Amino acid sequence: MMKKLLPIFIILMLAASCGKKSEVKLSVHPQHPAIGEKLTISWQKPVYGFLWIQEFYGDPPVYRKIAILPIKGEKSYTVTPEDSTYLVLFALEDTATKTFYPAKEWNYVVFKENGKLSVRAYFALLSNGIVSPDSIPSELKNSCLLAQFYAKENPENLLNSNDQECLLGGFLASYVAVHDSNFAAKFYEKLKGPGKTFAELIQTSMNPYGEIRRSQEAADRFWEIYQNAPGARGMVRSFKLFRWFVTRYFMPPERFDQYCSYINSLRHLTMYDFYVLEDKAVWPQVDTSRLSFILAKEKEIVDDTLNIRWDYAFKLRAPSDFDRIRTATVNDYLKNLTRLYLAKEDYEKAYTTIKKFVGYKDLFTLWDEDLLLYGEAALEASHLEEAEKALTIARYFHQDTSATNLLKKVWKKKHTGMTFAKYMASLKDTLKTWLPKAPSFNVRTLDGKTFVLDSLRGKVVVLNFWATWCSPCRREIPELNKLVDKYGNRVVFIGITDEDSARVVKFLKKQPFKYHIVVNGKDVRKLYHVNAFPTHFMISQSGYIVFKQVGYIPGTAKRLEAEIEKLLK
Repeated sequence: MMKKLLPIFIILMLAASCGKKSEVKLSVHPQHPAIGEKLTISWQKPVYGFLWIQEFYGDPPVYRKIAILPIKGEKSYTVTPEDSTYLVLFALEDTATKTFYPAKEWNYVVFKENGKLSVRAYFALLSNGIVSPDSIPSELKNSCLLAQFYAKENPENLLNSNDQECLLGGFLASYVAVHDSNFAAKFYEKLKGPGKTFAELIQTSMNPYGEIRRSQEAADRFWEIYQNAPGARGMVRSFKLFRWFVTRYFMPPERFDQYCSYINSLRHLTMYDFYVLEDKAVWPQVDTSRLSFILAKEKEIVDDTLNIRWDYAFKLRAPSDFDRIRTATVNDYLKNLTRLYLAKEDYEKAYTTIKKFVGYKDLFTLWDEDLLLYGEAALEASHLEEAEKALTIARYFHQDTSATNLLKKVWKKKHTGMTFAKYMASLKDTLKTWLPKAPSFNVRTLDGKTFVLDSLRGKVVVLNFWATWCSPCRREIPELNKLVDKYGNRVVFIGITDEDSARVVKFLKKQPFKYHIVVNGKDVRKLYHVNAFPTHFMISQSGYIVFKQVGYIPGTAKRLEAEIEKLLK
């Protein structure tokens, strides 16, 4: 019997091993090259795809150069860095298996300056969230350039220094970490050259608490610095916040031609170049001329294999998240292209474009604004059943009253024979038969409680997906706490964040949040198709999702309360 089974066992083992992805291991030589020295990145088998490389160079430590290199079966690549490069980030993409190596985060190489690991490299790694302060080599933690990541009070000891790196570290510690603009000004006065430029760009674009300055005066001043200050152009084109903020200068309508010239002057484009003016071209109504220019430029990103990778690399997100973010980028482009076609009254193109976005998605996973756009395009192209369903979900699932006027147009076109009030009542009843089952989860809260959704039947459950860094999330916490005070005995309130316990516990000491808090909740977030914070869900006693809201809307607590009251009747 054993002899008969053995060959089958071997065949099964071979089949299993063939189905596994072979891990690609990367190595770097030398591990810590000296400034200006070449380094070689190697992997043990041929790969077809792309090698993503980012070099950080110069002073202050914000300049970077991005390269997306096609790999066609090679097993190594030698980087010839800039003379002042102190840090290299890299990732290897195997397009055949849709896999990145390393699997999650960027791999990095820290160069040595004068025989010691570069402090500037760790400044860049910390500033971009690639490493945590705890992971910094102990001998570098007292470096003045890194003061902002450890400072609890103004670094008065640095004021007597004449070293520009120490003065910049002191400025950032006072301004960013301690939030003391007056003390930071003392460092600013002593700064010179590019270091002073960087400090001025920081304080012009945001206040000491990290909030973006919204005035046109700030944007105008930022543009003046960009044009004239030493090193400013390279900083603005390398630093995410600056790249976005500089476009605020072009918000006045009379500056759009100047904006076009600015965009055409850029060697590489990123979506950060378009966010501000794109919103202006779409809201409150579509400006077809401006939106046409912006979408033509965005098309150069979304339609090009290398350009869309360059854009993603610029964002400094984890490489492994590339496919998801690329899909989101393309979808945003398609939605704005739909708005352009609607404004031009090219309704069939509007409909076919939005269908590329909607595809076979569950409509209940879409945002209300996406449902409205889909509904309008389908309505104008006379796809009335599709329009009706999308708009019904927007109106009665998301409680978005702006769907009502579009539904009135559907009602008129369908000639139902009933009054509009009865038509709307019938849609509301029909929605109840469409409601999705809430995906089950099993979570443990910060205070040690376990919640299994299936065991909560008979109770109303309210979910809030949030983050400590999300200012709209923070803004709504006090009103959400009042809901817990009122309904905490009859409703289960659960707040879910991707973040770890250390960060959340620190936040909760300053801002109590009375929901049951779940950390490291990325898996649950994905289960509920959440891509923006805050997002709220309400789950009925029978386990169906009856309400969803994406984003902060004034009066959120009142909307939640109204839905809770309906369910508790």
